[in-house]
Amino acid sequence: MNLSRIVPAIILVSTCMNAIAADRLPTIPPSNYTDEQRKAADEFLAARKVPVFGPFEPLMHSPPVMNQARAMGDYLRR
Repeated sequence: MNLSRIVPAIILVSTCMNAIAADRLPTIPPSNYTDEQRKAADEFLAARKVPVFGPFEPLMHSPPVMNQARAMGDYLRR
């Protein structure tokens, strides 16, 4: 096995897979939030003191799920 060829191939494939995954649930710009999404983002900001970020961004497609995920994280951090 030639690792000098395998490692770059693995990196290339993983990079492409990340790009494909990002297209499935793209980040919604805050300016395009619905009223329900805006309310969820405001609740997130009040609870975490930071705007919606990272793994919570795709969850903004379903604000109730995002709120539950945030609440679970808050509970686990106690």
